[in-house]
Amino acid sequence: PRPASPGLVRARELFEKGIECDRRHGPLYNAYGSMEFRHGFVDKARQVLARGISDRCTDQTHVAHAQGALELRQGNIEKARRIFEDAIKEFGQGDWRDDVSFLIHSLGTLEMQIQNYARACQIFGSGIRQYPTNSQLLLGAALTELRMNEVEAARDLFRRAVRADRRHAHAWQAWGLMENKQGNPQTARTLYEAGLQECPEHGALYQAYGALEVTYGHFERARSLFMQGLDKDTNVAQRGRLLHASACLEVRMGNLDQAKDLLQRALELDPYDAPAWSAFGLVEERRGNLNRARQVFREAIRMVPHRGDLYRNFATMEARLGNLVEARKIFQGGVEADPFHAELFHAYAEMEARLGNIGALQNLHAIAQKFFSEDVVVREAQRILAEKHRSKPLDWGANPTLSSRLNALISGQDVALTMGEQLISPGDELGCEVAMVPDEFANVKDSPVVDARVDE
Repeated sequence: PRPASPGLVRARELFEKGIECDRRHGPLYNAYGSMEFRHGFVDKARQVLARGISDRCTDQTHVAHAQGALELRQGNIEKARRIFEDAIKEFGQGDWRDDVSFLIHSLGTLEMQIQNYARACQIFGSGIRQYPTNSQLLLGAALTELRMNEVEAARDLFRRAVRADRRHAHAWQAWGLMENKQGNPQTARTLYEAGLQECPEHGALYQAYGALEVTYGHFERARSLFMQGLDKDTNVAQRGRLLHASACLEVRMGNLDQAKDLLQRALELDPYDAPAWSAFGLVEERRGNLNRARQVFREAIRMVPHRGDLYRNFATMEARLGNLVEARKIFQGGVEADPFHAELFHAYAEMEARLGNIGALQNLHAIAQKFFSEDVVVREAQRILAEKHRSKPLDWGANPTLSSRLNALISGQDVALTMGEQLISPGDELGCEVAMVPDEFANVKDSPVVDARVDE
């Protein structure tokens, strides 16, 4: 973490004064811990949350949940699981039991994301028996069924989720995404319209609806939906996602200047938005402003130094331009900064394979074996989800592991690309596909570490 700024120091003083006034005020600990985590002081955040539990503060369920969410973000799956399970047992039983449905939801989602579907079904099923009209749990169960390709079961659970809470925008959104993927675009449109009627301020619904229209070439309709979302949704993070999606649409329509302006607006809202930085740099490359593109990527890495996707996109740009020495330096910097970023390893290995650099491939293979053992791969997939990166979740079950991929490259297999070809697919290089379609899990609000309850 960077040294504490004067504002952060002052905020700490105010939080400490608040705790002196009322040591049992739970939301204070949550907000305090959230602030420390956002600024990179992870151990300090742990200490703050542990103090809340030891002081037996009010709302201990949410403080315990924040502890679990923090560990999840750090990739500590087993520790997060244990925190959630212990909190459910401690606070969810007895005559004075608390509502622990959100803890059950987080535990079930954790198991689902590491592909432990049987356990996820068990957890969500138990939660639904305890809270039969809890829309979040019904949504979690629906998404688990969907992961197992049980479409009819998922559809029934989506239906139950929106009946339980017609203002549950994420349920409408996830159901619409499923129907579109099943080849039912008109059904998806109907669901998005119903969701927007109930939740007209929910930007992710406009984003998903607009993405559907882009798929079918209805660009003006998509643009209108993205703009409506920007008009309605006041959430800074979602506005940034809508601006990114709008920029991708303008790129598809050939309007690079408008795309640049939209991405600059997104970065004004959130200067730490790594996907927007990547898209900005690549738009400048497409506009022919190569030096400006390099400046953008360097500034992005300065602002968000531990994001492997920034290094990957910067390096692949240099490789496309034939600047292989510079590309290698950037890749190496990315591996040091974010050694768990699988796509960075893939792109780096493919470049070296094209060059026939067997020594570099063997070195990458050794690093991959160190960082991408089976347990670490699972942990990283969960970290990506937990941090709500705007990138596609890694399907470790369906694709070759990184080690097997590197083995193939080292042995001379799977090296069909020529140096003139792009290292990343045109549809993905700006993050357009994922910017257009919000992940069905990304907006489920289940982490007080991210969204601290400031008051009861």
